[in-house]
Amino acid sequence: MMDEYYSKIQMMLIKKNNECGQLKFLSSKTTEEDSHNISDICNRVKNIFQDCGIPIGDDISINNTKCIEAFKYLILNTNFKSQEQLVEDISNGYLVDMCPPISPYLLMEILFNLKYENIIAESILYFPLDLVIEIMEIVNRCITMIEFNRASNLIINLIMNSYKKFIIIHRMGTQSLDLNTSLDSFSMHIEELIAALTDNKLTRSENNLTEVKKNERFGLTLRNILKMIKDCLQYDENNVTVNADLEKFYKVTFGRDFIVTCEMEIIKSRLNILNSALLFLLMKILKKIDVNIYLSWASIDIENNSSSISLQQAIGFDCYYMLEFFKECESIELYDDLIECLEQLSSKPKLPSSANFEELCKNIDEGKQESLKELMNRYENWDNATFEYIRKNYSMLDKNDFSILLEYLTLLIAKSGEEEHKQNVYNTLTKVLTKLSIPDIYEIVIEYILKHDASDQLESMHTEEMFKNFIHRNSNLKSSTNLRIVLFFILKNPQKFLMILIKMSIGCSEWKNVMIPLKDLALLSPIMIIYEKNNNKLVLNVLKTIGLNTSDWETKKFSNFITTMIDENIFTADEFMNSVLTPMIGTNNIPTSSIKFAINTIRQIMIKCTDKINLEALLMNLARTMSSLRRSTRVPKYTSDELITTTIRIFKSLLHVNEDWLKKDESRNIINKIVKILQPIDQIHFTTLWYLKTSPHIIDIMDDYRRRIQSVILRLSDVESSSLELESLQQDFQRHLILNSTEQEFIRIASEMTVIHWRYFQVNSTDTDENDALHKFIKMTIEIGCYCLELPDQVAPNTFGFLIKCLIKFIREIMQLENKWNYSKLIDCLRENIKLINISIKNSEYENFYTDILIFIENGSNDKSTHELLINILECLDDFAGKCVEITQITSLDKNNLDIIKHGVAQDFINDCLMFEGENQSSIMRRVNEIIFNMNGDEDAN
Repeated sequence: MMDEYYSKIQMMLIKKNNECGQLKFLSSKTTEEDSHNISDICNRVKNIFQDCGIPIGDDISINNTKCIEAFKYLILNTNFKSQEQLVEDISNGYLVDMCPPISPYLLMEILFNLKYENIIAESILYFPLDLVIEIMEIVNRCITMIEFNRASNLIINLIMNSYKKFIIIHRMGTQSLDLNTSLDSFSMHIEELIAALTDNKLTRSENNLTEVKKNERFGLTLRNILKMIKDCLQYDENNVTVNADLEKFYKVTFGRDFIVTCEMEIIKSRLNILNSALLFLLMKILKKIDVNIYLSWASIDIENNSSSISLQQAIGFDCYYMLEFFKECESIELYDDLIECLEQLSSKPKLPSSANFEELCKNIDEGKQESLKELMNRYENWDNATFEYIRKNYSMLDKNDFSILLEYLTLLIAKSGEEEHKQNVYNTLTKVLTKLSIPDIYEIVIEYILKHDASDQLESMHTEEMFKNFIHRNSNLKSSTNLRIVLFFILKNPQKFLMILIKMSIGCSEWKNVMIPLKDLALLSPIMIIYEKNNNKLVLNVLKTIGLNTSDWETKKFSNFITTMIDENIFTADEFMNSVLTPMIGTNNIPTSSIKFAINTIRQIMIKCTDKINLEALLMNLARTMSSLRRSTRVPKYTSDELITTTIRIFKSLLHVNEDWLKKDESRNIINKIVKILQPIDQIHFTTLWYLKTSPHIIDIMDDYRRRIQSVILRLSDVESSSLELESLQQDFQRHLILNSTEQEFIRIASEMTVIHWRYFQVNSTDTDENDALHKFIKMTIEIGCYCLELPDQVAPNTFGFLIKCLIKFIREIMQLENKWNYSKLIDCLRENIKLINISIKNSEYENFYTDILIFIENGSNDKSTHELLINILECLDDFAGKCVEITQITSLDKNNLDIIKHGVAQDFINDCLMFEGENQSSIMRRVNEIIFNMNGDEDAN
């Protein structure tokens, strides 16, 4: 999977490097073009991450190996000064320079777009110091690009890990070309981060907040800073450790050279300077608190373990604990003003005396249940000895006590160290779990998931592996023991473990040998229907993730799964349509099999939908899908033909059922947007969108091409109206129409161009007839076929064979119009045009088939009537096209046929114009200039 990621990133960056100039110089969004290029690259990287199943956004974890490897690849191909030394890395050096180097600024844009801040902060623990400095330098420059909460969290994590980094440099060493200079730079960047926490640029987004929200944010930030300072001041040689498992994945080196260590005295002197900066920061923040802010905190409630207290109380407690901590830190130089501010805010929490604890524990030993309850309610003040009383009496615990134990474990996991104690708590929870009833476990799990927003706080590094091993051997959820354990796993990470179970049910390849019956999976419905932050059910968010990032399911099993879920009322057809299918068809670059599944599922469940579907979003995305399939160069032509045809039927059905919606004034805006997405050919299917009273014909379609291209050109200020003669593109419009049509549309277009409206397409209609129109159309189709042969990368696979088959089918249909066609001339026309393919098809995968048909056409039997001979030629051509269709991919041979190249430029130009939304203006300008250049070249030649 990572090889696929490396390849896709490499190809994309090479392409963008050629289009935008060297990416290592893309260092800001000063110009509109730079801004567009950066946004485009960020979106492309995001799509690649999703395509390769690499977590982004809220799914990111600092211990996810895919996240780490993907992040490292971007780091290694960034234009840092350290890049030259990174080549020497024995394990990762080969990845350096695999891509055109990107600028550090562009790296930050990409990582912030992916929400990889936690990965950035974690990486500095394992990277060489010189590389860390360059990362922190660009972070400092770019930190204001993200919203306040993310920015402040990144800064706090970087500061805390920087303190750890100093300790690590002393204990384990680092790599640096000049240690003293690097330590100076490192300290300076940390001080800049500390100062940034009170920088007005960082809090600029507060301007849109109410005063209450501003004060709440201020208070919560103060709490985070108090915690950060306390943690940083506590770090020393004995309590800073490196996670060996994570180090294996994050670590990059300068090879075997430049390894340095530093004396602890030097480290301490630098940390003392930073300590002063942190304390000054705290004093500066505390002095900003006025009476209005302080009073507003009293009305803001926050969660405090199992109870709710005011933000004012919580800050008072934090300040009290900070003062208590300072009393124990004799080595720290304190400001009198700081102590005074803390004392004014501090309030001592009411804690039970040690005697009370002793008395409660004694009562527990005597079997007094009420004393156990009292002790459980005070869990935030337990020490290890107190917990031992709980552990020994686990048999007395009920579901409420289990919930409290969960909260206690959650608090412990948030802190570093005490791994043995955490394991003891976990083991006790497991024991209690076995004696609880299934309904009680459901209640506990749902309550915990809702309280903690379906987070993964309780998940450890090996939880996923443990779950997979368990479910491989115990897939029967009807067993109460298995169900208990599965529910406990789900509690730790609802999205991840529910996703694994669903993947098993729908036959994903990773789980071929494990089957979870749908009726068993339905036992988890109380968990599935929990609503997450985005107001979607948990199961729908999981299914959306699967739909957008996976494609190896079994279609029948997935369809059965959906049907079962709807029948069991776990979600409705409307909900599945809005939350899963509509986003799937609106997402670029998902596999063809996923698009096919989504479209067919929409067709199947439409009948179950009500007026609760998001009609506008569905129509918009169906329109995008149709337009994308018509332009696609990766979806085989026959596949896209089938999918477009099905999508058209769905679209028509939706318009028919929602006729009233079409008539509403407020719908006009969305209809106009849909029309801009659709192709000119689509008006023959959806006349109501164009407000047409009669069905449009080929002349209307040609007029629409001219209108839309002219409209775009007029919006481009750099193009004079006289620069481009649209009449010169008339045949290119026709080629575009034919290339982007389905089989049914092709036959209709061909009929109109040769039988119904043939005069419109003839230069001199008085001296020509339908036979001439037919010959002209055949020649145009063959020319388009040559274009497909010479530029196969610009068309869908199988397009050449598809066009020939469409042409044969059309000729067979019009042969039913007796006494209208000159078969002898038609045979000559076919012979003449088939020979035109000779140069384009030479050395291609089709050449052998072509040689056979050429022999047949040249040596056709003379003892047959022209009608019989024509039928034989068509059969031979049909067989030839069929063989061509079987070859899915042909090689581009770079024949450099100037006419073909011009056709290609024109097709790209028309595509750009039809997709015009502003962002591809520079691309259209380039196409226009190329076409004008080619025209002028033709005139000069004449």
